[in-house]
Amino acid sequence: MGVNVRYRTLGGDKVGERVAEVDHVARLLQILDTEAPFGITVTPSVGSVEYEVVVGMQGGLGALCYTDEDGSWYSRGETPEGGGPVFAEVDFPSHCEIPRERLEQALQEFMTTGSRPICVEWQEDPYSSAVSG
Repeated sequence: MGVNVRYRTLGGDKVGERVAEVDHVARLLQILDTEAPFGITVTPSVGSVEYEVVVGMQGGLGALCYTDEDGSWYSRGETPEGGGPVFAEVDFPSHCEIPRERLEQALQEFMTTGSRPICVEWQEDPYSSAVSG
């Protein structure tokens, strides 16, 4: 499965590229490590958009936000209270960051299945419940 990746560079340039299946996870990690300090947004490269994944990394920890027609979920990790990071202009909640190795595993699973990875724990979007409740 190929995907489209969008991100903003440190210089403020907006970049978009297609990442092919043969180099998918390695290329996504390379983008996160060297080109996209503010995170990346991943969408399908063919067909109608059925999902979107926002991914970011800082200091050896990463976070994911997976959105599809059923809702939004954030990775669940051990980071402390007090608000989470902002990646690709998405505010992440507390307790969202996971070790890089787990992030890599989740990206591999996502790129293989096109679905929300089950190798990480998820928390429902706390911002949607605050609006509706």
